[in-house]
Amino acid sequence: MDIREKDEARGKLESLEERVRLLLSQSQDREFTAYLQNFMQRVIQQKYQTDLLLDELERSLRMYQNKMEQPKSGSYTYVSANQYVSSNQYVPSNQYVSANTVPESAQIEKPKKQMLGGSGEFAVGAVLLSVLGGAFILAALVMAGINYMNGFVRGMSLYAFSALFLLISEIFIYRRWKILGSVLSAVGISGLFLSTVLNYLVLHNFPGWMAVLLTAVIMIFVALLSRKRDSAFYRILGLIACYLCFIPIGVGITDAEFLVVCGMILLTNIVCVFLPVNNCRTGVNILHMLANTVFAQIFIWRAMWCQIAPEPRIIFLLSSLFVLQLLLVTSARRGQKTEGVQAAYGISGVLYLSIFCFEIAMHDRESLFFCWGVLLGIALICLIGFLLLLKHKEKWCIYTFANLTLMILALFLEGVQGPIFWLALLVIAKLLSAFRPVFLLKVNDVILTTAVSLMAQAFRSMPAGPEDLLCGNLLLAGVLVSVPFISFFHPYYQILTTYTTAFYLMLLMPAMLKLPIFVGVLFGGILLFNNVSRWRGKNIILFNALALAGQIVCFLCLLWPGYRNAYVTYLCMLVFGLATIVITFHEKYSMNFGNKSMITAVFLTYMALIVRLGPSVVNSILLMLIALVGVAAGFVEKKKSVRIYGLVLSLLVCGKIVLYDFMGAPTLQRTILLFSVGVMALVISGIYIILEKKNALDQNAPKKEEEIPQ
Repeated sequence: MDIREKDEARGKLESLEERVRLLLSQSQDREFTAYLQNFMQRVIQQKYQTDLLLDELERSLRMYQNKMEQPKSGSYTYVSANQYVSSNQYVPSNQYVSANTVPESAQIEKPKKQMLGGSGEFAVGAVLLSVLGGAFILAALVMAGINYMNGFVRGMSLYAFSALFLLISEIFIYRRWKILGSVLSAVGISGLFLSTVLNYLVLHNFPGWMAVLLTAVIMIFVALLSRKRDSAFYRILGLIACYLCFIPIGVGITDAEFLVVCGMILLTNIVCVFLPVNNCRTGVNILHMLANTVFAQIFIWRAMWCQIAPEPRIIFLLSSLFVLQLLLVTSARRGQKTEGVQAAYGISGVLYLSIFCFEIAMHDRESLFFCWGVLLGIALICLIGFLLLLKHKEKWCIYTFANLTLMILALFLEGVQGPIFWLALLVIAKLLSAFRPVFLLKVNDVILTTAVSLMAQAFRSMPAGPEDLLCGNLLLAGVLVSVPFISFFHPYYQILTTYTTAFYLMLLMPAMLKLPIFVGVLFGGILLFNNVSRWRGKNIILFNALALAGQIVCFLCLLWPGYRNAYVTYLCMLVFGLATIVITFHEKYSMNFGNKSMITAVFLTYMALIVRLGPSVVNSILLMLIALVGVAAGFVEKKKSVRIYGLVLSLLVCGKIVLYDFMGAPTLQRTILLFSVGVMALVISGIYIILEKKNALDQNAPKKEEEIPQ
């Protein structure tokens, strides 16, 4: 076979392997999945001709498709190769065939293998003792090298013994006893990494850059071996060992050497990402994410302790974040179940956010380029991941991480740069949530809008200069401009926008106008959101109730002695209170409380009691006038409750005059008080007398005979 034929055969084998991996990710049948896994092993071993393997896969795929289309037509199972076939017919060791097409004589059950002595005995005898034996051998080799060899020979002998141990395990032991071979190979792999650390830290056989290079080469070899064996155990062990080796190597180096270490770490991670293992791929990716994140936290703290400059540390964090994005991208694009991967991504994102915040906080805040460099670096990395997942739902996880991270890191920007950056994020969030009804986007929108509202209050309540006032105004303008984009969670956005505006404007006003402005904004919010059909939904009653509760609290605040002589405040509050009762207490606003006249009378009574217009006799006159109006309104509207309220109020006012107002008042005030209250009492009495006579005449009048139609 010439070189061209070998290349063609190798190309067919690689395409066959990729096709089997694709079918494995799409298989919905347990038996077909098991068959494909066995088929993959035979493809990797390359013991059969590629054309025969292709024919077998096509037959099995057609049977699988028939089963999926007609699930009740028959069952599909494995058939052992230990059956009579023609000598020129190719039959694989395990072929996925229909039970309806194979005679019963051909369906030979495999004898069940019984584990020697039970599973517990096997685990102790085969696994645990193999681990202990391998560890003891490594310890013995290390001790022998330290005590009986010189520096260079010791170091090289450690490599030789570890490599020999791994080679024997893979060539001779793994083929016959897979579990034992895997454990012994793991010991050999650990020995290679341990040899590198000992040669660098203890024996000093080579410098740091050589140790970094050897660690990266060993990790790449482990990645290839785990790919060949399809072993998740090898992959996880290699990653953890590699990370542990890089931690001591990164001590006591210069900034340039630190960047070299970062490059090697990035290289090994990329190799592991693009050379995945099919066995437990999701679990491997989750553990890779978490291990990469934890290692980044530890490594960056070690770099701070070694006084590495902030810029190289940020470069390392950005490269580690890039690996995190690649793991999410590859998991989503290969059709894996990504719920666990997304959870690991979220946990890692929180840890990365904390370390980025610490890095920027420790740096000089006046360094404009450093802060913006971090923000733009994170944005660029997340944008690359977002574009790679443009057709997958996992892209919103990347957007959420970028949104929250950039929002928090923008707090460290000086002047108006932070608010402008926040407004840009708010605009993007509003546009995305308006045109893409994804729950995660809605949550991002809620978080960002709430944060902008709180920051606007913070800038306004604690102004340190004109720039802070400008920042507060910009953020409030952003909140108000976003009102037309409200399309979900209506009550929350309505409450947030209204109360944010009310508090912000209240802080701008003098003391005597704070409460009127607050009540006026709440009243305007009720009118706005109840009269626009787009914002009025079935939950508008929640917003109305909270807005009304805020107004009630403001009216109760009038009891504070500081408002004793604030007549402008009382007048404005009286106007807004009456406007709220008259205009909004209707079915249209979902606040139809029934007896509006009674509510108005009680409100006016409260306002007349708390106002201070000089002598107390003025309050008594006002209360008597309210009682008179209440009685009259009760008769006009034919509401007995309002009439009784006015009557009881008039009697209480008369008692107040005798027991409180009359005592100690000057003669002129007594005269005016008695005359005014007496006149209004007579008017009330006259109303009752006139209406009583009218009622009696109506009852005694003869009823008119009804006209009989001709």
